[in-house]
Amino acid sequence: FGMGSEVKYGIINKAVAEIEDGGIAGIVVNTVKRAQDLARLVPENIEVLLLHSAYLAPEREKIEERLQAKIGKGATRPKKMIVIGTQVLEQSLDIDFDVLFTDIAPVDLIIQRIGRLHRHKISRPMHLAKPTVYITGINSYGDYGKGNEFIYEKYLLMKTDHFLTHKINIPNDVSPLV
Repeated sequence: FGMGSEVKYGIINKAVAEIEDGGIAGIVVNTVKRAQDLARLVPENIEVLLLHSAYLAPEREKIEERLQAKIGKGATRPKKMIVIGTQVLEQSLDIDFDVLFTDIAPVDLIIQRIGRLHRHKISRPMHLAKPTVYITGINSYGDYGKGNEFIYEKYLLMKTDHFLTHKINIPNDVSPLV
């Protein structure tokens, strides 16, 4: 998935399709604007939670508490939910997604984000039983859009793009990839 507006709809449509029979989709993007734009596209019948670094600390803490209560360890999970956020989602939150969409980023950060996927031993919708990650924000090799290239060095994004394979075995592949 690249960066254009039709692609944003594509990401949201794919996330909605993935959780059609229930589940929690996590979408981690590299800019606050992209997170906000994506959140506006989520259909009204699906609960959406937006978390990004532009929130003031007290507001962010409230959202993090809601997130922990809904998809943290031992939480009573909603039937369907899409969580959209920036890099704050990859840090120290014990939350669990059934499926993950992540913008291209340096590989160590993508692995951090993957750490929020199938984190807890819980029952999941059958078609989400296998952990799946979709890498977004790639227009073509070497073209990751202004937003992503402003946040991360293009060289690092190209290295990640080059070395990421279609299948990652965690923890075995972590050291060689990083």
